[in-house]
Amino acid sequence: TTTMRVLLPLATFLALLTTSVAQPGAKVTREKIIEQNEKRKGQLNLMLFETRGKIAEHNAGRSVLDEEEKGKLEKRAEMIQRKLDKLMEVDEEEIQRQIRREQLRLERRGRLDAEL
Repeated sequence: TTTMRVLLPLATFLALLTTSVAQPGAKVTREKIIEQNEKRKGQLNLMLFETRGKIAEHNAGRSVLDEEEKGKLEKRAEMIQRKLDKLMEVDEEEIQRQIRREQLRLERRGRLDAEL
């Protein structure tokens, strides 16, 4: 539909606009990790909305997909839903693991930037 064609690019732009890149030397906090996870949930929700929208357009006859394309979209929707489900179940142990991983990544990046 026309509304969906207008809203999808706008929502994609807004999701990309709110994505932040951590700088070397920045402190990784629990709050930042939670914020990153929330942004990721938003991105995945948008991707799921877009994918399901394409399937719905096909099922309603407004857009024609061949069986291979439809199958790929259905698999993509399932994959995105699994990722979303996993993000919904993040516990404190996983948050601490993400903090350690992000801190190591920033330290490596800082060393690499210093060498250049």
